[in-house]
Order: sequence, then C-alpha cells, then structure tokens
Amino acid sequence: MSSNTNIGELTLESVLKRSLDGLFAISRERKVVYFSKGCERLTGESSASVIGASCSCHQLTNCRDEHGRSLTGALCPAIKIFNGEISNATQRMSILKADGEQVWIETNYTPVLDELGNVNHVVGIMRDVTHTKEKEDELRQQVGQARSLEPETPGGFSQYKPSRQDTSIGVPLDSAIMALERKEILSALGRARGQRTLAARLLGISRSRLYRRLEALGIGRRDSA
Repeated sequence: MSSNTNIGELTLESVLKRSLDGLFAISRERKVVYFSKGCERLTGESSASVIGASCSCHQLTNCRDEHGRSLTGALCPAIKIFNGEISNATQRMSILKADGEQVWIETNYTPVLDELGNVNHVVGIMRDVTHTKEKEDELRQQVGQARSLEPETPGGFSQYKPSRQDTSIGVPLDSAIMALERKEILSALGRARGQRTLAARLLGISRSRLYRRLEALGIGRRDSA
C-alpha cells in the first residue's frame, strides 16, 4: 500500500492516520498484516505489537457478537470470505481493548484477490459504535419496561391501545429506534451549525452514511437549520 498515492492534496498514508475509522488486513491464517492508526486508537494496541504476532486476530481482541458468541471458527466473517461462503460482510461485535475496556465496533469485511481471482487477504474497516449500541440497549429496556406495565386480558393480550398522543408505550421497536436516531442526528447538526461534514464526525460516521440516513429519515436542510 503505497504512501505516495494521492487523494486530492492528501496522501493515502495521511488519510489513514487521520481517519476516525480503522483499516486492517489479515491473511488466511488470521494474522494481521496491516493495522492503521485508526485501529490503534480503537483497540489500544500498537501496530508493532499486532503485525506478525503469533496469536490470531481473535485472540488479540476477544471479539464477540451481540449474542456473546466468540467470533472464531465458523462464525468468523473473514473465514467465511476465505472459504467462499460469502463475498463480503458487516459485523457488529464487542472487543476488549488493551486496557481491558469493552467497546462495540462495526466492521465491514471485503476480500483482496490475487491475479487468479483467489482471496489471499481480507480487509476490514472498523468503526466505534459503542454510543449507538448503548442508546439502542437503553431504548429496548425502556420499551420492554413500558410493555411489561400494560394490563393483559386472561388470554395474555394487552387491553391497552395507545392514542395518537401517547407514544411512550407500545411503540414498535424499529420506529422507536428511528425516532432516537433522528433526535441524535438533529442534535449533532445543531451542534455543528448545520455543517454536515462536522455533524458526521460528531456522530462517528462517514459523511456519505449521514446523507443516506438524512434521506431515510426525511431530514432536510430546513429541519437542521
């Protein structure tokens, strides 16, 4: 990966150093062969201690999925790509940083092919989603507690039907999560004075992803003014 590759006025090396996201590459043996500065910040591990280490990537981070299952063997997205089961993957997982702190990250995996079209490495782009995960868990807990308070008929079905004004109980989980996401995005846009690039940075997401969420949530410039 050449450090002289230019992106506008920046080199690829400088982009990777400044990026909030991390980029890594692993071999078929699940050994780390590239580890960006972003990965160092997200994991607390230095590239010198990770690249060429005798342990596998899983042993370095103790990665686990949202059900607490170890992402090793058949559950490892990278192994699935190497085995030809999938062409790419997105995986949310918890990892342990070098200091023992648990954080949640979302990683996008994609293959790197050789001249014959065989997968010889897998590249991952990782992003910290701890704040988003905590908000989602908090919302699920609130919705679950609210639903547990609903009166039930002898058959076990709730008698309560929320009015149009009462949205605190019985709200579909997807709708509640979207409402929370909308609130967080509008808050970030407010702090950024409508500057979307800065708002995306405050949210810890890419600008293109922010644009997609703005469109999906129906947020226009007038809403974020």
